Amino acid sequence: MLPRKNRISRKEFPVYSKQGIRVFSPLFSAVIYPKEKGVNVSVVVSKKTAPKAVARNSVRRHFYAIIEQYLGKFSHGATIVFYPKTEALDASFDVLKSEIIHALHKAQVH
Repeated sequence: MLPRKNRISRKEFPVYSKQGIRVFSPLFSAVIYPKEKGVNVSVVVSKKTAPKAVARNSVRRHFYAIIEQYLGKFSHGATIVFYPKTEALDASFDVLKSEIIHALHKAQVH
């Protein structure tokens, strides 16, 4: 699980998503808000994407496990919000990992 200091609280959750950098993937979309230092991450899985809580929590845990491995490798601070798509439910861990790393490289955060 991602450490609490690296998760986004409800108070800190970005309200204006038009200000961030959007990155799209076949498995998810992400909005990245640059900041000075520190990395905060959140994964938002809607009920439309995964109707059952078990599936939502599983996808969320996969994303957090992948991001946790790369927390020390970010070049500068960012607040990242991931929005998984239904395709992410069936994707393997390795495919999901490569897509997330590719998206972070595309956004020049990693």
